[in-house]
Amino acid sequence: QAREVFGRLRALVPEDRRTIFELKAEGLSSRDIGERLGISERTVQRVLEELRRRAEQWERGQREAEDREG
Repeated sequence: QAREVFGRLRALVPEDRRTIFELKAEGLSSRDIGERLGISERTVQRVLEELRRRAEQWERGQREAEDREG
């Protein structure tokens, strides 16, 4: 199920943010990602927080759709 969520989120995430998402999935720290991409650690953290919120919204929508079908 996690792979399915990851795959769907990848499709919803703009390419510039997708790079951050993928590097985090590889286990890099926010600091390491920032250094690699030439952005601040705080920017990385904000993007990851945005992605987390999107994932929660998507999951909530999925549950609501299942409940309606249910």
